[in-house]
Amino acid sequence: MEFETPTENQSVEDLKERYGISKQTLYLRKKSAHITGVRVKGMTFFTPEEVWCFDQVATLCERGMTLKEIEKLVAEWKGNVGEGDLLTPSKEAPFEVGGAMPKAPNHARAVAESASGLSVIAEREEQAKQLARAFTSAVSEALQDTRGFISDPLRQHRLLAEASREEWVLTNQQLGEVCGVSPNTITGWRPSTLRCGFVLTAIANGHWEVKKATHDEVVKHAEASRKGQQMMNKRQQALAEKRAQGDAT
Repeated sequence: MEFETPTENQSVEDLKERYGISKQTLYLRKKSAHITGVRVKGMTFFTPEEVWCFDQVATLCERGMTLKEIEKLVAEWKGNVGEGDLLTPSKEAPFEVGGAMPKAPNHARAVAESASGLSVIAEREEQAKQLARAFTSAVSEALQDTRGFISDPLRQHRLLAEASREEWVLTNQQLGEVCGVSPNTITGWRPSTLRCGFVLTAIANGHWEVKKATHDEVVKHAEASRKGQQMMNKRQQALAEKRAQGDAT
């Protein structure tokens, strides 16, 4: 949110309305930015410079910083900046969040310190936000590429077809990446298996040959897989019946 720096002192009620916050929250922000205010006939007023500091605190809060974090950073800044530094323009121009910082009067050195610290904190915070946005964008693009890679239903067929056509010999690791399984699973396929219409044959320790399967080989493999599944189901059923009998006795 952008704020227009006022030209006159502002009361507590003015700032409550400016930021849409309670008196308690306003005084908590006042404390975090090391703002003092001016007492006039029992009422507290804030100079335009101090209002600018309040504006920066409001902006930093919108960006997700807590008041404790802001207070700590401002305190560290004021502790590291000497009197000479405050009078000498910084080589690094502060990041302007709510417009140019009004020139602080000579008697408001504390306000100038807080203003300088808040402007630099705002700049660093904005740089961090920009870096986070760039990182998020890069990750999003990478995830989109990955989704396209995973959702390709014919990827495995194409890679096996290429390996067969080029007569490549694949390692356990390479074959696992092609088929989307671990090297341990590949080891369990020895001496041969059939995947996606291709016969995979172990020809050496950790190496595989890929060849296009014939129609008869595909049918034979499917029949063997069906019988193997039936035998496994029978074993599981017999085991379940045996356990049931044991529980009954």
